[in-house]
Amino acid sequence: MTHKTKFRTPLADAKNPKPEESVLQWCENLVAAVKHKGKWAIPRSAVTFMIDKPAKTLWLTDVAKTTPTRIAASDFFATAHVFAHIGWRVKFGDIAPELADAIKAEEASLDTENNLAREANNESSASPLTKIKPSIN
Repeated sequence: MTHKTKFRTPLADAKNPKPEESVLQWCENLVAAVKHKGKWAIPRSAVTFMIDKPAKTLWLTDVAKTTPTRIAASDFFATAHVFAHIGWRVKFGDIAPELADAIKAEEASLDTENNLAREANNESSASPLTKIKPSIN
């Protein structure tokens, strides 16, 4: 059973900058190597995803209790951004609703930090996370 919640899913378009080709190839290799319903975790945060090959979806299934919510949110949204460019979605799976809500709450502050970093580098202030289509998970 999945936690039903609204969150924003990145779209692979001009408003959402494309990652380097080597990053996209790594992601393609990952989903090819891991079996359907297999798990993959991001080492720094222990954010764990279940790979649903027919649905082309990574389901967030676990986050280590010692992982700060800010780090978990950063890894979740970065994963969603990159995998969107290879045609995959990233969604909240069977996790505690309060964890999903805490991760979503961090999104606005991550947007702000991304905007400040772009402005400091004289880049466009439009964050990839602010230019994404709402979706129901």
